Amino acid sequence: METTEPEVTDSNPVPEQEEELELTPENLRKVMSSTKKMLLVISKDDCPPCEYYERVVAEAEKQIGADVGTLTVKLGEDASSMFLTEDLKVQSVPTAIVVLDGQEKKRVVPSMDFDKDVEELRKSFVGDV
Repeated sequence: METTEPEVTDSNPVPEQEEELELTPENLRKVMSSTKKMLLVISKDDCPPCEYYERVVAEAEKQIGADVGTLTVKLGEDASSMFLTEDLKVQSVPTAIVVLDGQEKKRVVPSMDFDKDVEELRKSFVGDV
């Protein structure tokens, strides 16, 4: 059986790293704690709600601005990404974790209403303006 590493993509790197970090609970928490504003999206391939949520996140990023970093972690089917469901207590995908000043502030799961989902993410970072 072939094992795959979880795919990590970033549309706005958080923070800049000189070398690629292995995806471990410690490294992920280090990135989260050293970031002022971050959106961590837990997703999975072959997941229609995850594909939908990628479009939501892309639109929300346009409205939020460049000062928020987005890190998307796609879960694999092997044990290397299982710590996300255990350590971060992710119960479903997609899940977005809003990190402000190094602390998890909120978790967001899609409602499948595009405008409402974009607004929920936007308000998590910029409030009601």
